[in-house]
Amino acid sequence: IRSMRASSAPSVRARAASIDFSVRLAEASAAPSGMVLVPATDLPIALASPDVPVSLPAFFIDQFEVTNREYLEFVDAGGYDSSEYWHSLPLGRTNENWRTTVARFVDATGRPGPATWEVGRHPEGAGDHPVTGVSWFEAAAYARFRGKSLPTAYHWYRAAFALNES
Repeated sequence: IRSMRASSAPSVRARAASIDFSVRLAEASAAPSGMVLVPATDLPIALASPDVPVSLPAFFIDQFEVTNREYLEFVDAGGYDSSEYWHSLPLGRTNENWRTTVARFVDATGRPGPATWEVGRHPEGAGDHPVTGVSWFEAAAYARFRGKSLPTAYHWYRAAFALNES
C-alpha cells in the first residue's frame, strides 16, 4: 500500500478540486420512503450502442434490498393468489393460465414463497436479511404489490455510475 501526502501531489489536488461533486437532491416530500433519487443522464451504454447514448430521466430506486420481512407481507397478503400482481407478466409461451405457472413458485415445503423458505416463512432470525430464492417473476409481482416496478439493465447501470460521470 502506498500513501502520499497532500503536499506531494499538487496535480492530483488540482484535478480533484475541479470536479463538481454536487448532486441534485429530491425534495424530501417528493422522495418515496426508503428510496433515493438517481439523476437523469445520457449514458453511452455498450448494451445498446456505444455511439448513441441512452437517455434516462431521473428515477427513484430502493435504497436497500427487499428483506425477508418485507417479502413476507406480500406472501401473507395473498400475493401469490392475486391476479393483479401476475397478469401480463411474460410467464412463458404456454396456454397455461397464470395460476398454473405461479403454483410452481413454492418454498422447500411446497408452500407459496421463496425457494429458500420453509412452511411459508423465512428462517428464524433472518427477517432483516435480503430475500433470496425468488424468480424474476416473483420479484416483478412483489414490485407491483408495492406499487413499483423492477429496474431495467439501463437503470442498474445508471445507478452504479459515479457522481462525476460527466
